[in-house]
Amino acid sequence: MKCPFCNTEIEDGSLYCNHCGSAMQVVPDFNLLEDDVLPSMLDSTKKRQIPLGEQKEIEKHLNKKWILFISIAVLVVLGLGFGVYHYTHTYDYFMAKGNEAYKSKDYTDAISFYHSAIKKNESYGAYLALGKAQQAGEYYDEAEATFKKAYELNPKNEEVITLLALLYDSTNDFDALEEMLSWELTEEQIAIVNEYGIFAPHFSMKGGTYNDDVLVALSGKEDCLIYYTLDGTEPSSHNGTLYEEPIEISKQGTTLLSAVCVTKDGKYGVVASESYEITYIAPNDPVLSPTGGRLTKETYITITSDCEDGKIYYTWDGSVPTSNSYQYTDPILVPEGNNILSVIVLDKHGMSSSVVKGNYIYLP
Repeated sequence: MKCPFCNTEIEDGSLYCNHCGSAMQVVPDFNLLEDDVLPSMLDSTKKRQIPLGEQKEIEKHLNKKWILFISIAVLVVLGLGFGVYHYTHTYDYFMAKGNEAYKSKDYTDAISFYHSAIKKNESYGAYLALGKAQQAGEYYDEAEATFKKAYELNPKNEEVITLLALLYDSTNDFDALEEMLSWELTEEQIAIVNEYGIFAPHFSMKGGTYNDDVLVALSGKEDCLIYYTLDGTEPSSHNGTLYEEPIEISKQGTTLLSAVCVTKDGKYGVVASESYEITYIAPNDPVLSPTGGRLTKETYITITSDCEDGKIYYTWDGSVPTSNSYQYTDPILVPEGNNILSVIVLDKHGMSSSVVKGNYIYLP
């Protein structure tokens, strides 16, 4: 061995260099890892080594477990996916989403979801919810049809009647409200309709052709005022007459009576109109008794008429009677001589019968 410091040959077993005096570090000739530990580890590995056949069985068993685990996981995922898919296509899901959209005032989406719910189940609740969304979205015609469908499904329900009444009230469609009263409603439902309706006034006499004066009474909701016109214009509180007593139409020809109910807060109902055509008929001729002839004794003439409200007028000078002539009230004594009695009947409208004459020759 040589000194690493001075390169002088040193005797085996010497701990110092005789030439430079440096201490020597003796390194054993063997490698502990190679001579002791490594063989031990190799022996241990040899002891734990699994036979090839058994190792394959273990690997096969582990593979089966992994396959089973993966299969279960896939089934769970598929099951969850199917469950989610199934729920998102159910009536309850569409109704829940529709209600959520309705609360958010997204009426377009709400209507879409409610339509989808109805495709799954045409229930009263779905139609009611759809109608509410349509009304809130101002789709009034669609809402009306939907509420009517809900009424068909549950005709005794008060909520749908209330919603329809509110719809007609908001659109001032009081004709439709009044039409609801012709349905087979319960007393409670009728009360609801009456509460919301500002119905057109009721006319005691229908329009038509008459040969006498017409007296028309108007009636409406208790807390409403009624205004009317007789000239064909639309009545209002500013253009019309406040109704207080029956209206007499006493003019020959055609008269259009129009009336409207107005609430105390100034809300107008529907204008109703009736046309009355009056054609007065002249009174029938009066009847004289006796009708004339030669008389030798004192005689009284009786005059009758079938015109209840007519008045009878007469003259003895051959002229045509008028309302300024003598009025017949009691039997008339025939005067002496040759006389011509002329008689007419005048009714309250000034219509006159024909002139009836009688020639009376009284010679005592």
